[in-house]
Amino acid sequence: MKFAYALVLGIPLAACAHTGGNQTVALGPLAQDSGAGKSVSELEEEYAAKLGRLSGQDTDTKLIYKLMLAEIALQRGRPNVAATTYIEVARATKDLRVIQRATEVAMITRQPQLALEAAALWLEQEPESAQARQVMASVLVATGKLEDAKPNLQKMLANESTRALTLQQISNLLGRYPDKRAVLALVKELTQPYDQMPEAHFAVATAAQAAEDSDLALKEARAAGKLKPGWEAAANLEGQLLTASAPEKALEFYKEFLAKYPSKGIRLSYARLLADRKDIAAAKTQIEELVKSAPQDAETLIAGGALAGQIKDYETSERHLRRALELSPQQADDIRLYLGQIYEDRKSFAEAEKWYRQVEPGEQYLGAQIKVANMLARQDRMEEARNHLAQVQATGQQRVQLILAEGQILREAKSYQSAFDRLTSGLNEFPGTVELLYDRAMVAEKMDRIDLLEQDLKLLLSFKPDHAHAYNALGYTLADRTDRHAEALALIEKAVKLAPDDAFIIDSLGWVQYRMGRLEDSITNLRLAFAKRPDPEIAAHLGEVLWAHGKKDEARQVWRDSVKEHPDNELLNATIKKFASDLSRS
Repeated sequence: MKFAYALVLGIPLAACAHTGGNQTVALGPLAQDSGAGKSVSELEEEYAAKLGRLSGQDTDTKLIYKLMLAEIALQRGRPNVAATTYIEVARATKDLRVIQRATEVAMITRQPQLALEAAALWLEQEPESAQARQVMASVLVATGKLEDAKPNLQKMLANESTRALTLQQISNLLGRYPDKRAVLALVKELTQPYDQMPEAHFAVATAAQAAEDSDLALKEARAAGKLKPGWEAAANLEGQLLTASAPEKALEFYKEFLAKYPSKGIRLSYARLLADRKDIAAAKTQIEELVKSAPQDAETLIAGGALAGQIKDYETSERHLRRALELSPQQADDIRLYLGQIYEDRKSFAEAEKWYRQVEPGEQYLGAQIKVANMLARQDRMEEARNHLAQVQATGQQRVQLILAEGQILREAKSYQSAFDRLTSGLNEFPGTVELLYDRAMVAEKMDRIDLLEQDLKLLLSFKPDHAHAYNALGYTLADRTDRHAEALALIEKAVKLAPDDAFIIDSLGWVQYRMGRLEDSITNLRLAFAKRPDPEIAAHLGEVLWAHGKKDEARQVWRDSVKEHPDNELLNATIKKFASDLSRS
């Protein structure tokens, strides 16, 4: 089992309200055309003018303050106040802009009853509005009222001019409803009158895919493609379904489709599948065809460059990405991250660092700074790496991400005590943070402090009882490092229920079964895990269990193939070394 350390990603900094002195606030639709950074007094005057025009009413000072209060409350983390206040103003003014904002605020703050009321007010003011009806349907679905949503969806589909678009969106609209079989039944009922429309079959196909009815999904995707030959959306769905069930048939399908319809999206999917299947020469051909079809299109160049990097054709990757950088400066930060990754993959850490340092403040900035620190650490410049993270300006969750990144850098350098101390100081700053607890537990395992690992993971589970990887990590550790195998099995089985398709959790299940002497069950699950994800640590486990079962040729092949791809993996190398003498004799 591979421990899943907290993923360290850049998180965009949210707009904040600054209080004290000359206050500034970021406001909603009423202030969208008013400019940023205005003082409260300036906004009060502007709101007074705008509210004077609300439904022809006279200015009401209380409403002015309520609107300001609602937005400030939203920014200060008081969603109940924000949503309730907006609904009050919406009721009083019946102004469409306020009603729309009230609906939006109630939805983003997850207050379904207020969202229903606001959506009803919206429909009352605009009974023929497709957007209002769609919002109402979404809110009803989100509140578990699937049958109540049906009349709204039927009315939306009755509009001939927007019917095709509605059909394409309907599965997404119903996506939040947990009972996917019920959604599929409703979609089949709603689309039945429109059986001659390809979009109706596509809607059933996507609902069937969500309900895990792959046969129906494939049948309906093909029906959609037959009614609308060359339709990329239907072809893409058919390709996805075939890739999951029969990759060879997916390759054949993509090839035949592209012979008739030169679709960039399908060619990209075809190239990705070829790359995944290790058919590097064919993947390169498709990448070049893709770029040739749109040599001046930055999006195509970025997609081609990223895929070329995946198959380790670094020269081609860099050429396409540099050209995309010339064509689309507005995407520069995304492209710089890709270029940095190319050099990182080539272990040219100084060059990678240069590209990551060029990422400017914005959505990608935090992630890039973490990457810079990682590159410094890879160059044995640990103090610089830690100092770099320390100087990044961040608050709240971003600060947690930086602490996790520093802990991860120290762990990878095998400075386990320093990593443990840094994560501990992070927990003092942000008590009870799940990601910090999890990562500290993983470091404790490296320090052979199973007591501390168990303590942190049990505390984590008291905060977040549906954390599959915490159950898995605790169960795997007990299976691997203690004789508490029955307890370990119970924990891993909980993880399996929470995340049944996770390859690492299935691997843990196979490993604890091996430790309990259940070789047949163990091999079945380890083979399944390895088929889902050919990770070197899963390969190490599968090979060991195959060897113990007398299937030495298969074990040797699994190890040989995996070590070619992952020559530096510690567990894989340690496992092979453990059986080295037997390997040399056999």
